[in-house]
Amino acid sequence: MDTSIEGKTQNIFDPLKWGLPLDTINQLGKRLKNFWERFNCFFKTKTCDNSSYGYHYMSCLLRMKDKRNYTSIGREGGVNKQNMQHFMSNSPWDSQKVYKQIQQEIKETPGLSQGGVLLLDESADAKSGSKSAGAGRQYNGRLGKIDMSQVGVFLA
Repeated sequence: MDTSIEGKTQNIFDPLKWGLPLDTINQLGKRLKNFWERFNCFFKTKTCDNSSYGYHYMSCLLRMKDKRNYTSIGREGGVNKQNMQHFMSNSPWDSQKVYKQIQQEIKETPGLSQGGVLLLDESADAKSGSKSAGAGRQYNGRLGKIDMSQVGVFLA
């Protein structure tokens, strides 16, 4: 998607537009891998290692411009779309261990030690029709009931 500012066309997906230095941009892949390595142990059970799905999910969410649904994420990440769906919806990984790791990392981050806040929240939109990827019968807090909806989780 391109925008025109002062007669110059800029791609809104260009990282330089947002003030990221080239050396930072070049390290993004390595930093994502390091982040994933701190959490990948939480996506393993005694009999199965699903941690690679977590990496593909994160990586694709950050790289894809649009259509961030399990089918597209599976296709972009080169993994089976049904396995990706199962990993996010039914896989038996322990979310409490993930939350505890996040809390520990927040405590250890000096810039977040005082005067800051981290918000993690879900948002749901009612949907109808057959062209809403990722929509399904699920709890929609805005409606206060289970209905055809798309639900997203946001971190700010």
